[in-house]
Amino acid sequence: VATRLKQSQKAGTVISIGFRTSQLKGMQRQRKISHLTNISKEILQTAMVLLKENWQEEIPLRSIGVSVSALREDLDYIQEDLFDEHVVLSEEKQIDETIDYIRSRFGYDKVKRCSLLLDEELSDFNPLTHTIHPVGYLK
Repeated sequence: VATRLKQSQKAGTVISIGFRTSQLKGMQRQRKISHLTNISKEILQTAMVLLKENWQEEIPLRSIGVSVSALREDLDYIQEDLFDEHVVLSEEKQIDETIDYIRSRFGYDKVKRCSLLLDEELSDFNPLTHTIHPVGYLK
């Protein structure tokens, strides 16, 4: 999500998740944040908070999706807030841009988050070019 936002030079203020249980019951939730973002770590953290608040862990999930909306042009400056950690966001944005550059130059699989290495079957793909189906769907 963050990579595609950066490629289109957009950022958003609403982060949404949608998930479906194994009984095909779906739910969508969203949260508005105070500033524009296209930073992967911030999107992930907000999505995980929404998931933890709205999903009971004993119920298996069939699918989950994350999106960002209320999009605007991504600007190089950040409106500073006295109570916000804009320096940390700036560092995270630089990390994201460096990872995106490495992936565009050497291939998507050259840089991965460690958590993706836990399940090769579910993480050995390029999300920019593939549609993902649950493993159980393909069997």
